[in-house]
Amino acid sequence: MPDTVYKYAETGFENGGKFRPHKTHQNGLSVDFMTPVKNKNNESVHLPCRF
Repeated sequence: MPDTVYKYAETGFENGGKFRPHKTHQNGLSVDFMTPVKNKNNESVHLPCRF
């Protein structure tokens, strides 16, 4: 699936510590892997996220 878009997101801070809004991501062992999605034109795009 060479046209599928994947995205690694937040990992936390290099030296650890609180990483809002996550309760995990504090020891360098957690990573967000965003789900591939398709837009209304059936194209693979990054998962939209707004904070």
